[in-house]
Amino acid sequence: MRREGYELTVGKPKVIFRQLEGHKTEPIELLSIDVPVLDPPPATPGSRRDLSAEGGHGASRIGAVMELLGTRRADCRKMETRGSYSHMEFTIPSRALTLDIAAQRQGRTSACARG
Repeated sequence: MRREGYELTVGKPKVIFRQLEGHKTEPIELLSIDVPVLDPPPATPGSRRDLSAEGGHGASRIGAVMELLGTRRADCRKMETRGSYSHMEFTIPSRALTLDIAAQRQGRTSACARG
């Protein structure tokens, strides 16, 4: 890309590892996610179900997020309910965030994206 006399090239993301005190270290990121806990109310009045008795779909959404991030070596540091959302914070290696870029380009999606 050229603009105002500067040339810029964007390449594939690459994680930078460093040596500290003889140990190989990698960057760790803080990831925050807000997951809807309750489904939106139904369109027709009077057909509302009690989601607390069934567990709702919010629990399955939270489980899907935890499972997806668990495979990427993320650690859940904080989980709290904020209104109709569950706020979660994870620490995750940077390379775990960049690995999925190629899979998304090939058209693969995760269960969380569909749910």
